[in-house]
Amino acid sequence: MKKLLVLSLLAVAFLVFAAGDVRIPFTNNRATWSQTLNFAVRQYIRVIWEYDETAPVMVDETTKVASVGTLTFQSNKRFSVFYSTGSLPEGVGIGSVKIGTVTIGNSEGSATPVTNKTLSGNFTVEFWSLPDQDFTIRIDFNFIAM
Repeated sequence: MKKLLVLSLLAVAFLVFAAGDVRIPFTNNRATWSQTLNFAVRQYIRVIWEYDETAPVMVDETTKVASVGTLTFQSNKRFSVFYSTGSLPEGVGIGSVKIGTVTIGNSEGSATPVTNKTLSGNFTVEFWSLPDQDFTIRIDFNFIAM
């Protein structure tokens, strides 16, 4: 019974996936064969971030802006991006996150579209409030296929 089941499944698989052979007659000494193929290309995001991981990120006390090096997002297809943070330390308020001159949205509903497949520039975080002591935050970048 198991052999019959296995053979039946193999026969069905060959019928579904096998291309078989084709006989093409020549007309005027010519023959043409064509096949339509469907290819799927998975989307990817490449992140290139250049900054000194060993040094603390300095915040300008006057402008409340911190520059965190150069950040590049590249993809093989168009995408949108937004950032999120976990709970921020007391006294920390983020005003904006930018890559170059592009302000990154802070929710899925305000995701920033990247239609040319690349977003690159100086990565800055602007704060609207800062505590008196050093602090750590985590910023998550979230990507959405367009």
